This record gives sequence, structure tokens and C-alpha cells, in this order.
Amino acid sequence: MSVGLEFMAFEKYMRRTDGGGDLFAPASSLEPQAGCQTCEPAKPGGKLMAISASFVTVGPRVEFTPFGEDGLYVGAMGGAAMVQGLDGSAGLGGAVRAGFRLRPVPAVTLGLEGGLQAQTFKGGSVVAPFASLILRPYF
Repeated sequence: MSVGLEFMAFEKYMRRTDGGGDLFAPASSLEPQAGCQTCEPAKPGGKLMAISASFVTVGPRVEFTPFGEDGLYVGAMGGAAMVQGLDGSAGLGGAVRAGFRLRPVPAVTLGLEGGLQAQTFKGGSVVAPFASLILRPYF
């Protein structure tokens, strides 16, 4: 069993909605032809509809390794979530993972890991699967 602190982030190019509903839902290709009586004035440069956003989660990570330092493991993390690149959004996030780790020499760990990261915010939620190759040198 091991416990640590994790910073996990992924970037996604996305199209935003033009108001209402889920904050991360795809934008409609239909636009009203009549003016909006309750809308705010357009910002200089027009309406922002597409952007690259970074989804970040920071929190404690727990791993269970039933076969010692090498071999299969499962883990989970949870904590504070935020989105960078969009209007300030903060919420909760977490991830579950499974992987295989090997230490060919005492100062290096190699691994293969996969899992699922999820975040929820006041205006919406996002879920992303992930896979990673790991190289951890120890100094």
C-alpha cells in the first residue's frame, strides 16, 4: 500500500455551448436570426466558441500493490478540480487506475498504466479515459 500526492491534467480542444445547459456540451450549429433581448453585449472580437482547455485534478493518491514493488497494482485519487482556459471553474475530481510496474534496477521504475479520470463542476462534468507509459528515475 502506498499514499502520495498527485497532480493530474489533460488538455482537450472543445467547442463550448452558447449558454444554458451543460458547460461542456458541443455548440449547436444553429444560431437565432433575431436579436436576443436578454443577452449581454458581445465581447470585442466576437463570441468565443472553440478553445483548448486544461482539466486539472490535485489530491491524495492511494495504490494497492498485492505483489510488492513489482507487478500489478490498482489505485485511486480524488481531490480538487479546476479548468484552465475557460471562465474560472472549480469542482471535484477523481481517477481510478490499474497498471503494471517493474524495477529493472533499484534506481528506475518502468510502468504501463490505464484508467479513467472524471471531474464535476457547477456547470457540467467531464470524463476522460487515459493510458500512460511511466519512467521514474530515483536520485
